[in-house]
Amino acid sequence: MSHETIPSRAEKDPLLNVRSHCVDFLQIEQNDSQFESLFERIKKSNGAIDVIVRPFFEKMVDPAEEDPMYESPKRRKFEYKEISKENYKRIGAIQENLFERVKSEEGNPCFVMEEQESRALLEEELKDGAGAEMNNTIYIVDTHNANPTPKISPPGQYWDEYKRGYELNEGWNRFIMLLRISGVKKVNVGGLYNDIAFHDLDVRERYSACVGSTMRFLRDAGFEIEISPYTYPLNGEEDEKLKKAFDAFKNKEMKKFGINSDLSKY
Repeated sequence: MSHETIPSRAEKDPLLNVRSHCVDFLQIEQNDSQFESLFERIKKSNGAIDVIVRPFFEKMVDPAEEDPMYESPKRRKFEYKEISKENYKRIGAIQENLFERVKSEEGNPCFVMEEQESRALLEEELKDGAGAEMNNTIYIVDTHNANPTPKISPPGQYWDEYKRGYELNEGWNRFIMLLRISGVKKVNVGGLYNDIAFHDLDVRERYSACVGSTMRFLRDAGFEIEISPYTYPLNGEEDEKLKKAFDAFKNKEMKKFGINSDLSKY
């Protein structure tokens, strides 16, 4: 008599399987078993996690048209945006890396920061990229539209217009608090986008856009930060070269005014 394995509902439905492996990190304290599992994984990784910021941002809807703080006469539902050819290869590598990560339980715990309003599209992307093969639990951090700040209010809402600034602060505070009590010490940050503000002489403030802003908040909170090679448009190696070129230019300009940029001489 043969004993055939009956496929589970998750195996029959790839999207259901994806949802079963996605944990809402900002609400994780409500589930003790999920927190204990994450705590053990972080302990095993020596306190290191990977954070991927808005990996599918290029495909998501124009955020201004879905944000309730904006008025738009032609509101539309989620649509895919065109991806320019020059961006496709680099962005595709970031997304493929995520798909490989979610198929295997190996490696650091993986966190994905994506717009709260775009959760359905994020799940669809994971279904198309991994589907029934998704075996790794990933931790979803809902963010505001066009902003990496973790979002703690209901979808499509702020607490109210007057408390918006307070909520933005509380979003980062809650995210950072949960990372700390989970045992996180080091964060590898990647995703879209990491820019450099050349006008700023403070290296901590030169990073901008969603990846750069996330790096700054986490570094200021005391976490060790590393730029993932899966970052657009700059990875760690490219950034170091750009940093050296910028510093050399800055020093040259300062010397024109008789300023010595070598602080060790003072």
